[in-house]
Order: sequence, then structure tokens, then C-alpha cells
Amino acid sequence: MPTTASLKAAWLLVALCCLGLSSAAAQYAPYTPFRYTAPVGYGGYNGYYGGGYGGGTAYGSMATGMGNLVRAQGEYNVMTAQAAQASEQAYSMALDNRVKAAQAKDELQRLNRQRAAEKKQRESEIWAKNVPPPKRPRLTISQLDPVTGEINWNPLLLADEFKSYREKLQALFTQRVKDPGAVSYYNVSPITGAMRDYLDTLIAQYPTNEFFAARHFIEAIAEESRYSGLDNDGQASTTLNPNAPPG
Repeated sequence: MPTTASLKAAWLLVALCCLGLSSAAAQYAPYTPFRYTAPVGYGGYNGYYGGGYGGGTAYGSMATGMGNLVRAQGEYNVMTAQAAQASEQAYSMALDNRVKAAQAKDELQRLNRQRAAEKKQRESEIWAKNVPPPKRPRLTISQLDPVTGEINWNPLLLADEFKSYREKLQALFTQRVKDPGAVSYYNVSPITGAMRDYLDTLIAQYPTNEFFAARHFIEAIAEESRYSGLDNDGQASTTLNPNAPPG
């Protein structure tokens, strides 16, 4: 709050300014007092900003200054809040854009995988239509005697655990020599299938090459049962057994 001394000094300064203005005006033209009345709602030259130069007293000037300070602080707070809101909106939009970009990338990868799978399927179908089916292995004369029907077994299959399978299969191929139509794939395949499955349980006990040689031998026995028996030159006949299923 202004002191008495400061008020006196202010009044003295105003009086000196008025005296100087009066002296200067007297040198050129008679001083004519003029009072300007501003329109209602007009705040002087600073009215555009919502305030004037100040009051007519020291207290008025101080009040005007305090008002301008408070108004400026309020405007600063409003602008700060608006800036924070704009920043939050920008962050939200950027996050939304990243999410959409990730979703678009995942969808593109899914479509690429789907197209690749469809292409592979088409190529497989074309290949299957144009490539003849692979030949199944058959027993050679040294492995199956065409006269007696005796099977010369793979060494690995001579183990005791395969004895029951060997005896059943040997009986069927011995019978086929006498009556080719009595033995078919339907008689042989259940035995060879069980024999192969049991062999698969022993895969860890044998070297890889010996294991697969024995497995192929079993598959050749099953394939041999699709054919009818003997032909004129002692080779296994290429005529399919009528009781064998389609290859």
C-alpha cells in the first residue's frame, strides 16, 4: 500500500508536468481545456486488449496494473491448457496410427501366407496330375524263390522277436505257389503292417541304414502279394492279383 510520502511525491510530479504543459501551450496558443468522453464500452487505446492505461489516481493505476497481471496469468493458463490438450490429441492420433499400421502389417503377412499356401496347393495338384505314381519296391528272385515260395529274409528280421511274423508270411507265400488265387494283399498286409510297426519301435537299436533296409524289405513283401505268382520265365508275374486292391 502506498505511503503518504510516495503519494505526495506523485502529486508533486503531476503538478510539475501540468505546469510545464501550461507554459509550453501559452507560447503558441491559448490553452483551452478539453475533456474527451469515450463511448460506452471503449477502454482507450488499450481497449483492444481489454484494459486502459490506468486510473486517474495512484490507487487506480495500481488496481489497473494488478488487473492486467491477473488477466495475463489467466490467459497464460488457458493457452497452456490448450497446448496440453493439443499435445494429448497429437499423441493419441500418433498411437492410433501405429496401431493401424501394425494391424495392416499383420493382415498383409496373413494374406501373403494364404497366397503362398494356395500357390503351393495348385502346384501340388498340377504335379500330381502330370507325374506318374512311384513304383513300389518288389522282392527280387534272390529274396523270394518263385518255385518254392521261400523267403530269404533280411538279416535284421531274423531276430527271435520277428519269428511269429516270419512264420505266418512264409506259410502264405508257400501256399501261393500251389494256389496263387488263395493268397492276396488282404491276407498279407495285416501281417506286414504289424511287423513294420513293431520294427519302428526298435529304431533306436539299429544303425539307420540297416533299419531302413529291413523296413523296405517288409514293404516289398506286402507289394509282392498284389501279384498273382509265377510266369513262364520264373520271374514274378506282372499280372496283378485280382484279389489285390488298386495300387
